[in-house]
Amino acid sequence: EEPQAELGVRKIEPKIMRREPIPDVEWWDMPFLKEDMNGQKRAYTEVNVEKITPYVEHPIPIKITTEKEVAEAAMMHLTPKERKKLRRLKRQERTQEIRDKIRMGILQPPPPKVKMANLMRVLGDEAIADPSTVERKVRQQVEQRRKEHEQRNEARKLPAEERKAKKKQKWLAEGEPTTQVLVFKIKDLANKRHLFKIDMNAQQFHLTGCCVACPGVANIVIVEGGPRAVKRYKKLMIRRIKWTEDQKDDDDDDDDDEEEVTAPKLQDHCVLIWEGVVKTRNFKNWKVLHTKSEQEARKTLVDRGAEHYWEMLARFRDQRLDV
Repeated sequence: EEPQAELGVRKIEPKIMRREPIPDVEWWDMPFLKEDMNGQKRAYTEVNVEKITPYVEHPIPIKITTEKEVAEAAMMHLTPKERKKLRRLKRQERTQEIRDKIRMGILQPPPPKVKMANLMRVLGDEAIADPSTVERKVRQQVEQRRKEHEQRNEARKLPAEERKAKKKQKWLAEGEPTTQVLVFKIKDLANKRHLFKIDMNAQQFHLTGCCVACPGVANIVIVEGGPRAVKRYKKLMIRRIKWTEDQKDDDDDDDDDEEEVTAPKLQDHCVLIWEGVVKTRNFKNWKVLHTKSEQEARKTLVDRGAEHYWEMLARFRDQRLDV
């Protein structure tokens, strides 16, 4: 003992937890017991039936904190090929499920799908006995299937207002943080068909911007919108509109007169000056403006905070001219 006292070592004694005596009645049973003669509730007293109701109290589940929460899986973006494969597999599962139910007798098998092509193979002797009646019945069945198919398609269609809103939402792309911009230089807008296509397609794609036509000076088209609408409009301006359709007859006459072989003419009827991304839109809607002078055309863009697009037009030089 003396060496232990010198080293400062103490004997560790276990702690004894004192437990309270078990009561005659637990606390959760107290409300359902009647009081005895002394005003106390004991285990041997009668049950107070008035306190018992048909309702069940469900305790709030306690969340276990020791288990690690499983992280939510990120949403996968499937390619068109993968979406088709997934759709095909789901359809096969549904078809197989129906076949299994038919085999087990849960569902009645559908009637044979008779067509004019498999008429003799399905009906056999019946078709030979009275071919006219059988043919009439088969044609009625085919027509009935066609009507049911069209009715199912109509039931799946969205109402006109919802379909219009869905199409508008597709072109607007309001969730995009930025806006894409295209600036075109048009050589001549005298053809009304070209101007109509420029105007109507911009409205249908829900683009904002303007088309400023200034004969003898310059013509500029500025469009702002979502990526899908801008991509479609760019294809319209560069590829779809035939800017030289009115000049074909004149060119044919000139080719007959000229015998010398010359280099092909540079196609500068519609040139993309600038394509980029901006944070905010400069235009609130789409409009076609006709001006008589450069000052008037510049003023229309200044009022909308887009004068820099006219400066781009003034400084623009086609790189193909340097080749």
